Amino acid sequence: MCPSVTSLIKTVIFASFVVGVFGVSGLAHAYSYPNPPTSSGAVTTANRQCTGAFISELGGDSSDGPAPSWSVLAWGFITGSFLPSNYNTPNTYCIQASLVSTPSAWGVSYGLYSGTGISSASKKYTLTYTNVSPTPVATLSVSPTSITAGYSSALTWSSTNATSCTGTGFSTGGALSGTVSVSPPQTSNYSVSCTGAGGTATASATLTVTPPSSSPSISLTASPSTVAVGGSTTLSWTSSNASYCSSTQFDTAGTTSGSVTITPNASTNYTVTCTGSSGGGTGTWQYYQSDYSDLSCPVSSNNNVYSAVPDCPASPQGKSCTSPPSTCKVNTIGPGCGITTELYSCQVTSPPPSVSGSAYVTVSNAPLEASCTASPTSVYTGETVTWNASASGGVPVYSYSWSGTDGLSGISALISKTYSITGTKTGSVTVTNTSTTNLQGNRQCSGGTLVASQSTTEDGAVYNSSGDSAMCDSITPAGGCCSVSAKEVLSSGGQPVNTYYQWTSYSGASLVTKDSYSTVSGGNTNNYYYSAGFKTNAMSTTASCSNSVAVSVVLSDLTAGAISPTSAVTNVTKTFSATITNVGNPATGSGFTNLFQRATSSSGANTVDIGTDTSPNISANGSDVTTLSYAFPSAGTWYLRACADKNSSAGSGVINESNETNNCGAWTAVIVSSSPLSTSCAVTPTSGYTNDNITWTASPAGGTGSYVYSWSGTDGLSGTTQSVVRQYTTVGTKVGSVSITSGTQSVTQACSNSTSISASPTALLSATPSSIIRGQNASQLTWSSTNATSCTSTSFATGGQTSGAVSVTPTNTTTYDLTCTNGSKSVYSSAVVTVYVADLVLTASPNTSVRRNDSVTISWSVSGSPDTCLISGPGLSSSAFSGSQSVVIGQESTYTLSCTTGGGVTSKSITVKLLPAYEEF
Repeated sequence: MCPSVTSLIKTVIFASFVVGVFGVSGLAHAYSYPNPPTSSGAVTTANRQCTGAFISELGGDSSDGPAPSWSVLAWGFITGSFLPSNYNTPNTYCIQASLVSTPSAWGVSYGLYSGTGISSASKKYTLTYTNVSPTPVATLSVSPTSITAGYSSALTWSSTNATSCTGTGFSTGGALSGTVSVSPPQTSNYSVSCTGAGGTATASATLTVTPPSSSPSISLTASPSTVAVGGSTTLSWTSSNASYCSSTQFDTAGTTSGSVTITPNASTNYTVTCTGSSGGGTGTWQYYQSDYSDLSCPVSSNNNVYSAVPDCPASPQGKSCTSPPSTCKVNTIGPGCGITTELYSCQVTSPPPSVSGSAYVTVSNAPLEASCTASPTSVYTGETVTWNASASGGVPVYSYSWSGTDGLSGISALISKTYSITGTKTGSVTVTNTSTTNLQGNRQCSGGTLVASQSTTEDGAVYNSSGDSAMCDSITPAGGCCSVSAKEVLSSGGQPVNTYYQWTSYSGASLVTKDSYSTVSGGNTNNYYYSAGFKTNAMSTTASCSNSVAVSVVLSDLTAGAISPTSAVTNVTKTFSATITNVGNPATGSGFTNLFQRATSSSGANTVDIGTDTSPNISANGSDVTTLSYAFPSAGTWYLRACADKNSSAGSGVINESNETNNCGAWTAVIVSSSPLSTSCAVTPTSGYTNDNITWTASPAGGTGSYVYSWSGTDGLSGTTQSVVRQYTTVGTKVGSVSITSGTQSVTQACSNSTSISASPTALLSATPSSIIRGQNASQLTWSSTNATSCTSTSFATGGQTSGAVSVTPTNTTTYDLTCTNGSKSVYSSAVVTVYVADLVLTASPNTSVRRNDSVTISWSVSGSPDTCLISGPGLSSSAFSGSQSVVIGQESTYTLSCTTGGGVTSKSITVKLLPAYEEF
């Protein structure tokens, strides 16, 4: 059978695919794109071929049917393609798809070329792509993750896509992976930082160290352990067998566990020290206090006093002790009926053990970023432009280098440039932060490889740290660690003898705590100081400014002068004028509109547009007078100004000017005098009752707009405000008048209406008696009223009568109400009847104050019908409604009788106190 055309095409393509991919060396390694092409700038084009050097065949594909679109072909090799191993090298590439097709079948082969050059070609499709460096990955682990002090654990690190790794808390020896054995005395945090072409990756691990159970233990962790500059981390500590924990770097409040949030400004090793419980302290018993207790005779036991304090050993003074207990006693009976007590304390000479834990917090610098702007963005030739740079991240010690149009240059964050050529001006700035060493007190470098060391001695000088950073900068590589050690010798008189300095730098080291201290030798005082820190990496970045500057030639420039005249009368129209001047070089070329504005202050408060006028074409250095007729609404000091080439506050004008910000003149004060003063007044309501609120209100006009009021009228009406409120206590017609002063004018006016006051109704409700015992007696409610036509209640029947009395027997405490009215006004009164469950009697005989161990008779009785009663107290408990019982009083005692009926409870208590015991001589 003769093969079909489709089979032939597919066979040809497949053969090409096998030769291109397998060649003579067998199947190539398979790779896929590191990122989707569109995320790294890939560009696909049709009818183009690659012009760079051929690198390798990438494979092929074929199928029956019409050929797909070129965009589908261009994406066909994104996954499952056979790519050479060198394709993963950062570079730019061109991938070419070559299509062979018939109406019923198609085939495509792919080839890899260097560069991104392309040229025209039929049925060939290209995709250009820039490969990026892979991001490093770092791992760090400990096994086991918890050990007992004195044992060791394996610390293992690994990395991919990295060229170097540095450990914190251990040394990697420059290896990209490996395992080391660590045996720290306390819980420790380790981290590794691996750097490659694609950036830096970090990983961390914590090894928990458990001390022997008899000693205290402490665990300190930081979460997160790596923060950016300005970021925060939480330090958390827990301990066992400890009584107190403290740190010199943050506040623990003495607690044995807790957490605090901090914001470190540099990588820091934080330490907490915990002291063992007081059970670990030993010492000797020392006498410190005596006491005498007067007791009732006879005294049967010497443990009647200070019973909570343990007994001391025989003859305790100077004998050894372990705290706790911290106090013991020796009780002796006598003299008389009393006990003498001697108290001893355990004076600890060997304090409890202590242990420290640490957590290292790495502060990473944020990426160095820069930006810049120009101001103003539009000027004329000969004017000055300010270029301003801003930087953040890195280490905040920055240097600047400017470049741009017309030779823009400078080395500071803020520079100025005067342009003489028109056009658009741009600028850019390169910001560099210096590499510097950030030293921390009481720290030293640990591990790593020695790089350099310097030392010196200064005679007759005290320790001065001002030069430590500069010396460390000079001998420490970027990313390295620098240790500073200083020994300061002072004579017995405190005078400086000499100070010895040593600076040592390392690579791959970490920071550990080393506290400064002092010793005395041969009469001299030796002070030892320690500090250390890491040297930051220098970084540089270049930013193009976010805006540009347009430089143009000089244009017209319109300004407005002061307003004239400066006085007016309210509500009287007056013409105001201002001079408009063209201070620019060319004429305006056409007429324009001028705006007049009004304000309430010289700063333009409450600005209002009040009218416009027009000016003709004004020549260079020429002027025109613009006018407006206006009437002020009220007296006082107002402010006016004119604005050239504006028709409203938001208007931009029609004249192209060199300075569009100086069109408005200064605010001119205009003194506006007032119109004649007048007023009226009225009262509301025009009828009411005694003690109602009656309001008198004045309505002035004219004057200066500021008024002083004085009221008068029936029943001594008075006041000094525009409205006054009066409550009348008498009936009848009430009238009023008001006197108003404004500036130099005064006027008095009687009010246009009056108010008629009638007597207000009153109501009074009382209960006799106001308290009763449930079920035994009643209370009488009595009510009365004046000026009322009827009285009602929601809690008892009044029959509508304005006075009367009824008997009530409530079962619970009840509030009774009364409302009396005259038809248009109502008043309210109330009375409360308190209902008790029972009447209780409780007594103590012969007295409520006795000597210790005396007998007292408690008697009680109940009147009424409670459901239950209970009397209780030391030596007494009974549910009888009455009775008496003798009890012995050994201490101050309280007895309580409580009776319950339904949900109500009535209680009564009595307290028997002890008389003081006196020593008899």
